[in-house]
Amino acid sequence: MQLALEITLRDMRWFSTRPALSSVWFCGRNNLLEMLVTLGPKTEAYSSTMTMIRALTAAFVITVATGCGAGGSPELRARVDRLEAEVAALKSQGRVHQSAPAAAPRSARTCVDVNVPPSTQFPFVVDVERGSTSIKAGDAIEIREVRGTRPQLEQGGNYLVRGSYTLGSADEARLLLSVTAERPGEGCTSGNSRGSMRVSKGSGDFELATRVPYQGKPHVTFYVDGQNGGGVYFGNSKLLKK
Repeated sequence: MQLALEITLRDMRWFSTRPALSSVWFCGRNNLLEMLVTLGPKTEAYSSTMTMIRALTAAFVITVATGCGAGGSPELRARVDRLEAEVAALKSQGRVHQSAPAAAPRSARTCVDVNVPPSTQFPFVVDVERGSTSIKAGDAIEIREVRGTRPQLEQGGNYLVRGSYTLGSADEARLLLSVTAERPGEGCTSGNSRGSMRVSKGSGDFELATRVPYQGKPHVTFYVDGQNGGGVYFGNSKLLKK
């Protein structure tokens, strides 16, 4: 928002030497401010800064309206000088806030390790139901058994999924067991060599394992050249995409 204030003052200074254009500038600036107020975050710092910008804009336009004659420009420039001094004083008092830092890029976020050690035992047979499917013609994925370190499919447990597949829509693909995250900022995983396998056109069996690191929807899916090639969701009442 500090940048918005500085842009407002910069525009004021430019238009103070061109009063004939100031009404056009004001209309565009006012429309922009209306959008910012509507779309902006409802925080005290944001609202107070927007109010300040509006006050500066209004003061400038009033000055233009009363000083558009040949001798008006020096008065306008003096007014802008005073406004800049006022904003500088507010900055020094900490009443003009910097914009919040941008969110970290996705690549910089910490990924969750979902590795399942080879020695992991899966003593429980886990009841699941089939959910949403997006299988292409000629393909098939059948889940025959789900076993886990916990009796229910839930966040924090490790699970082994056995089944069969048929790949007919491509020459080869990667078959992946994964969990689609429900909450923003989650969904990045790493370190699970047991969670996927390469398959070729034809039919075969699979055995894949993963940890459920967050609330989400488990699925077994074909990936062809890095693109989603269709798959099957499975789970229970809480973890099931229907």
